[in-house]
Amino acid sequence: MGSPLDWDEIGAIPYRARGNLTYNHLSFRALSQEWREKVYPWHSIKDGNPTISAQGVKYVSAFLQAWLFFGLLREVVGEDNWDRASLIHDNGTEINKSMVVNLVNQWKKRELASEVGRAGRLVRIQLVLSEARTHVLQICSVEDEKSDSSLEDAEYNTIALSLMVLGEMLSNLTARILEDSGQRKALGWTVDENRGWGQTGAILRSMQRKWSPETVHMLRSSLRGHATAQLYALRISGEEEKGDNEGQVIKNQGSVSYEMAHWEGCEHREDGKNEDLVGPDEKQLGEIIQKGKIPLVKYTSATNKVELVEYDVGTRYAILSHVWSDGYGNPSENKTRPCLLAFYNELFFKAQKILHRIDPDPELPFWMDTLTIPVRDPTQRKQAIKTMHRSYTHADFTIVLDSRLGQMQVGHSYAETAMKIFSSRWMSRLWTLQEAYLSKKLIFKFQDTELVDLDLLEGNYLSHPTLAESMVAAKARKYYDRLLGWQRQKRIYNVRIQDDSLLPSIWEAVQWRTTSHPKHETQALATLFQLEVDFPDGFDHFQCGEDCGKGIHKPCADDLDHRMKLLLESLYDAYPGSIPQGMIFLPGRRLSIEGFGWAPSTWMVGHEVNHDDPIFNTSQAAELTFNGLLVRYPGFLLHSSENRMYLENENSFVFSRDILLLEWYAVRPVEGSCSAIPRTKGSEFAIISSRDTIFEDREIALLVEIKRRRHPKLHVEILSRVWIWRERDQSRIHEFQKRFWDQKADACEYGESLNPDQLWSIGRCSWQPKEGG
Repeated sequence: MGSPLDWDEIGAIPYRARGNLTYNHLSFRALSQEWREKVYPWHSIKDGNPTISAQGVKYVSAFLQAWLFFGLLREVVGEDNWDRASLIHDNGTEINKSMVVNLVNQWKKRELASEVGRAGRLVRIQLVLSEARTHVLQICSVEDEKSDSSLEDAEYNTIALSLMVLGEMLSNLTARILEDSGQRKALGWTVDENRGWGQTGAILRSMQRKWSPETVHMLRSSLRGHATAQLYALRISGEEEKGDNEGQVIKNQGSVSYEMAHWEGCEHREDGKNEDLVGPDEKQLGEIIQKGKIPLVKYTSATNKVELVEYDVGTRYAILSHVWSDGYGNPSENKTRPCLLAFYNELFFKAQKILHRIDPDPELPFWMDTLTIPVRDPTQRKQAIKTMHRSYTHADFTIVLDSRLGQMQVGHSYAETAMKIFSSRWMSRLWTLQEAYLSKKLIFKFQDTELVDLDLLEGNYLSHPTLAESMVAAKARKYYDRLLGWQRQKRIYNVRIQDDSLLPSIWEAVQWRTTSHPKHETQALATLFQLEVDFPDGFDHFQCGEDCGKGIHKPCADDLDHRMKLLLESLYDAYPGSIPQGMIFLPGRRLSIEGFGWAPSTWMVGHEVNHDDPIFNTSQAAELTFNGLLVRYPGFLLHSSENRMYLENENSFVFSRDILLLEWYAVRPVEGSCSAIPRTKGSEFAIISSRDTIFEDREIALLVEIKRRRHPKLHVEILSRVWIWRERDQSRIHEFQKRFWDQKADACEYGESLNPDQLWSIGRCSWQPKEGG
């Protein structure tokens, strides 16, 4: 195995832990106590204390390095193998990164060679890693640039980053040791090596400077706060972006104009002159669509003509998938530049050769939305969009055009190529997902017309075992999941996809993508599921402007809600049992339609989905009924809810669920404040939990109001999404017990546990957060 981490991603790590010799000899646990009792009360880094001095920041940096870098390393590799001096450069001011890598590699070799006591050692190491990760996330990681604005110390950011990368490396190697040694992973005692250790403000600012907001959000949510992978993505992604639209969509005085692109080698690209646009005969195009056939186009450069071809069984053709803002579209007519058409022919011919097609056609027919979806006739356009999934499924291959990918060279490794694809703008658009999923072959165009076949790229990953040990390669491979890679392979080879797994997979791939027009979401989703839904066209969403889809204008929201309802009904009819129970826990505004208050109004909420997200719990499917969605989940009945035990400084309330007052749970709204949760006397409230057992890690849940009881069902209305966790701090539990006894017994809140398979019927939702909340 090579180096488990390319430390060059960090740069020089200053050595600051030498200042206090006492800390050098304290154990990891002793340093944890020192932090809680002495350091944190005086230096609140995470809270952005505006009064903290520069000297205070240096002191905290030194302490964190002694504790969560050297202290963690010593705890993992063992006291007998520890020599801090060997990890410091001769100049005494920097950490010797190569020696750290060597120390960790030697530790891995010893663990694999020594079976005696290994199980106990690895459990202890994972316990320490879990605690260290919690501290690093709480102290060093930021969620947005604002939260780190008061801390601009570059040295602190570098040290914080080194803690994250070291933790990710040790977590990854521990998992590899467990796997290589055949050690069984004890349930509840194993760290998840895929979970990142956070991100610093410096990383976040670099990402925001380099990429569009959509790309930043996609990478942050997909890489799950994995500092190593974020650093790698930043390094290999080339120069900074010039903007979200690369100059193709131009806004002038409130109007929007579209600037069409030129081929890279076009002589008119620089001189400002425009070629005469060419395209298919629009009347003939409409006739093909009205017959329910697939229209294809074929460009002949000798005559500069675009010919229409009606697809028939056995016709070989290609598809072009592109980002609209790159300039390959045309909002006014079904025409494009001749230079682009010649460029497309060149791409198709080269693609046929690398795919070893017999007798490659230099003027291969192709399908492209710019030329084959009518612009002027709304009826023909609607029909073409509704049936466009057929175009993708019958095509021989699809070529992906992305302006930034086209300026980059193919990577020298799997991780580099995959991460470049992952960070492309094409990956963040909604329409391109269904183009990728429904295509038989997917080919990416890079610089100098270099083409990369997705299947060959993935074969490279699977055929090189060492790549599986690379944190970066594994994270870069998330692009494949986000393209529904495995589901796509099953579809191509006619392997049945379980109905209850298809929707969660599509949700995971869709949730961070974007579209310029909110009404397109339901149509794109219908295409993904290969559903032909007759969506209404009565409301003009363009009149809403930038507010469209935000729930501000009632007619707009009502129309979008109706479209989503039609999609969900069609989905349930076509794929019975396909709606997962966990859908009730998703964020965002809910549908304001009776019986559909459980359903999010949009799937593009930009919500981080973890591998254990409730929506992926497919043990049972939900049932769509006239009254709402019927699900089975554990939960609590809340008694005396009009007088909760509020913790105002933490924006939460607590309740006990046992008569001895030993088991306490805390509840905090995900959006909004605790004071907004109703406390109406006489109403019945409950909590629907996404997990059978709740530990100290917070879990997503729903606070609901019980509208009626029909045994064995509880008919409820959603009030709020909440976090719930079990309180473990004994001092806090003693405080809760005292407060409970000090209040009147009939006014104190307590919880009654419900069965794990309690039936809930969810029909309405009175909670409507701001869009994206």
